[in-house]
Amino acid sequence: MSDPFPAAGHKYLVDFRDDHGRGFKVQLEFHSEVSLTYVGVKPDGTLDTHPETVDITVLTQTGCTATLSQGFSYQRKCVAPTPVPGP
Repeated sequence: MSDPFPAAGHKYLVDFRDDHGRGFKVQLEFHSEVSLTYVGVKPDGTLDTHPETVDITVLTQTGCTATLSQGFSYQRKCVAPTPVPGP
């Protein structure tokens, strides 16, 4: 990619919801353009105990929408992700 991936170096709390309001929350920590760690967020706001780090490829990036690949392609449109304060 010609422009740096803006999420690299940041953590985000993301609330994924379907049209019926069902969903889940995760914390995404982007280490770089090619690596992120995700961990579930429990209803009480604490993090799950099973984070997973995966390799990613940023396929496209337009505004707040990024198409990533991690063995398969998927697209998520971020709607006001909440930055997680650093230590």
